[in-house]
Amino acid sequence: MVGEPFADLLQVCHDPAATLLPNSSGFEDHLRDSLKKLFDTATALEPAGVKPLGPLSELQVQEAFDAETIWQELRLRDGPLLRWARGTTGVLHHLHGAYKLSSGFLIVPFN
Repeated sequence: MVGEPFADLLQVCHDPAATLLPNSSGFEDHLRDSLKKLFDTATALEPAGVKPLGPLSELQVQEAFDAETIWQELRLRDGPLLRWARGTTGVLHHLHGAYKLSSGFLIVPFN
């Protein structure tokens, strides 16, 4: 279920002190698990037919990995994700110029 990975994020929003304080029980494990769930879900929801947004299909978060190693894994998506976002916004900008949405109807301009 898509909403499942966001349960941890919602828990953080409802009680940040209990889940994000470094001295809280299981802080590192909780954060590691939450990052993995979010990353893996985002990867699974990548648009079909689009080149993968990075070399990893899932985030590797073994306990032996330190924060810097996990951060480097996350950064592997930066370039591909930014290129995809720029391309998508370019397409949306073009469509916005070609079509106007007015009163719930799609109007195609005649030139």
